[in-house]
Amino acid sequence: LVRVFSQENQSLLEQYLFDHPSLYACAILLALYSGIRIGELCALRYEDLNLTDGYLKIVRTVQRSAVISPIESKGKKTELVISEPKSKSAYRLIPLPNFMISYLKKHLSFSESHPYIFSKSGITPLDPRTLQYFYKNALEKIQVPYLNFHCLRHTFATRCITLGWDIRTLSE
Repeated sequence: LVRVFSQENQSLLEQYLFDHPSLYACAILLALYSGIRIGELCALRYEDLNLTDGYLKIVRTVQRSAVISPIESKGKKTELVISEPKSKSAYRLIPLPNFMISYLKKHLSFSESHPYIFSKSGITPLDPRTLQYFYKNALEKIQVPYLNFHCLRHTFATRCITLGWDIRTLSE
């Protein structure tokens, strides 16, 4: 069963995010309007974002994985691992709507010393769990029933199909 936000709940979420701009709000809106996976989103670097031509380039992903060597990890059980996308088809360019390009220009802090777009430190990518936590809290604040973060991707695809997009083009 594919779960998507109703148009009403999507509007409530969007309004909340636009009214409360933050790094996390920007990330969630980008997921909602690009269909990007959370790991791809957290691994985005400024070099992957072309606001002039209006697209994102997906070339990496980040996920939390079990630590292989607990002795070297100083007690940590998991760590963030940056890797290539899961398949060749996961490497892609994603066009962005014009309003999203304007929003990103307004709310992102571009810095050559901080390569990751969504990062607390700028040096390491944002932990997907941190973004999921903010997302869940945002839904609770606006009293929208919880759908997991991946449902933003399904919601994006559903809205595109409703607007008449070709399914094959969308899936690519």
